[in-house]
Amino acid sequence: MVALALLGLTLPLSLLVVLALRLQGGPVLRRERREGRGGRPFELLTFRSTAPGPYGRPVPTRLGRLLRPARIDQLPVLLNLLRGDMTLVGPPPGPGEAHPSPPRRPGLTGWAGMD
Repeated sequence: MVALALLGLTLPLSLLVVLALRLQGGPVLRRERREGRGGRPFELLTFRSTAPGPYGRPVPTRLGRLLRPARIDQLPVLLNLLRGDMTLVGPPPGPGEAHPSPPRRPGLTGWAGMD
């Protein structure tokens, strides 16, 4: 219910970000494979805020420089909450090799609220 309410509140901002990313060209969402509870893989969704740079290293886009400090690029993670890939509170989802079999489902924020 919390994720649905937050999605509703942030929908106008998300639509503006989608429009701006479409105008830049390229994909709107970045999908990262992560492992959830029991090693079950899922795709962590975020707005694209980087582009390929020199030597294959990602560099922030102009829009990404605005989105990242305010963490607006993380709004699509609410869809992961709705799909049941993550919980609101729990350990952060790490790459597969970092958390081979997490005891709990990954969360949007950690127990201390500082993750």
